Amino acid sequence: MHPFFISVDGGGSSTKLLVTDEAGTQLATCSVGSTSFKSAGYDQAEHNIAQAVQTLTNLGYPPCQAQAATWGLSGCDAPADLAKYRQILQDCGLDLRIHHVCNDSFLALYAHAQPPAIVVISGTGSIAYGVDRHRNASRAGGLGYRFSDLGSGCWMGAQLLEAFALHLEHISTSGIAPDDPGFSLIEKVVQDASTDKTAAESDKAAGSDKASAESDKAAEGRKEASPKEMLQILSNADEPSWFAHLAYLVLSAPEAQESPLCTRVAQQGARYLAGYVAELVRRMTSGAEACAPEEITLVMAGGLTRIGLVRGALERQLARIDGIDPKKILAGDVDPVWGGISMARERLWYEE
Repeated sequence: MHPFFISVDGGGSSTKLLVTDEAGTQLATCSVGSTSFKSAGYDQAEHNIAQAVQTLTNLGYPPCQAQAATWGLSGCDAPADLAKYRQILQDCGLDLRIHHVCNDSFLALYAHAQPPAIVVISGTGSIAYGVDRHRNASRAGGLGYRFSDLGSGCWMGAQLLEAFALHLEHISTSGIAPDDPGFSLIEKVVQDASTDKTAAESDKAAGSDKASAESDKAAEGRKEASPKEMLQILSNADEPSWFAHLAYLVLSAPEAQESPLCTRVAQQGARYLAGYVAELVRRMTSGAEACAPEEITLVMAGGLTRIGLVRGALERQLARIDGIDPKKILAGDVDPVWGGISMARERLWYEE
């Protein structure tokens, strides 16, 4: 078998795998569910990693025979996280001298730039990673959905729903009119989600094709839930990926451009993300191994940064950081999984 390399881009919602030869030519690609135990739970993440190994084996590229492999996994944020992921790979029969685990942020960075560089990611979660010219890595943010990951899809979705809840209670929000287009966008997404959830619960309770058909018939005559009823149905929703999905649907809608609420959320998120980057710039431009700020390439990555409203706000905030060359602010349009191939081929390993 000819030598091959593997890259795994494991996010909070899904995982993409890529196999290339020594020249970087794509040989195979596939995907599995989330491999982040902080998003999917440990058992599900373990299952999905094992499924990834088996899928590659079925495609004719058994991971145990790879020249090198980079596993960029969301949620690999501390030594304890790294140890858990390594154990899973070992349980799959993989040699840790060949299979390297790191945070998925490194893949996005190396897919677009060479150090000194900083990548700022706004996907389900958010984080910023910087690598200096000596390959020393540093991070900011990404400490968890509850109190960190500011400017992420989860954070933006929560902000939109908070404003929506206040709107339903007729509590005014400074600068936001009751007829803000953002409220209609949020209501539509929540309505769709609550309808899907109600239908799923009805099917589950029905327990048979006949009962399910009767449930569908009854659903046809069911009136739409009121906004308050929708929020009650979703009051137990705490999956970060759902909040991020809501943010993506709302902020990417054309009407969001005319919404002060959507604009405010996008701009505040951009300020937080740029704050993470500014801190990394400070670290990388001070000390014995400092570089000049104009040498640093900044990469915007993650699903939310592909939305014009968010990307524009973030680009403007990044350009305000002292010394940064606006020409070196890049949109993360290259699939991050290719960055893992570069890391595997050059053995660019990073430890948390």
